[in-house]
This record gives sequence, structure tokens and C-alpha cells, in this order.
Amino acid sequence: MGPYYYYYKKRAISGLTLSVDIGGGSTDVSVYDEGRVKFISSFRFAGDAIFGDGYGKDPSRNGF
Repeated sequence: MGPYYYYYKKRAISGLTLSVDIGGGSTDVSVYDEGRVKFISSFRFAGDAIFGDGYGKDPSRNGF
């Protein structure tokens, strides 16, 4: 949410905006419209699922 509000206030973005944060273990999605949150979701599919977790685990054995 922080990056959206930075650009909303400092860069004057407007309209419908989608923010996607792809982490290691989860992906967070937020939809905003004129400074108001319209939708937030998070799901367990992200970098670790594609590339592994950096600890020698094979992505094909990651639980998905």
C-alpha cells in the first residue's frame, strides 16, 4: 500500500490503479481508485514457487 500512496500524493497519479507485490512466498494484489482501496488479496504463489527458495530446494518439490 505504501508505494501506491507515495505515487498518489507525490506524483499525482489518478484513476484505477493496480499494485502487485511479488515476494518470495506470496504475491499481494491491491486495486485503488482515486486514493481509495477497492480490493486487496494475497496468494501463496511467488518467486519461491518458480525459482526455489535459495536453500537448495528444487522448485518442483515446493508444495504446490
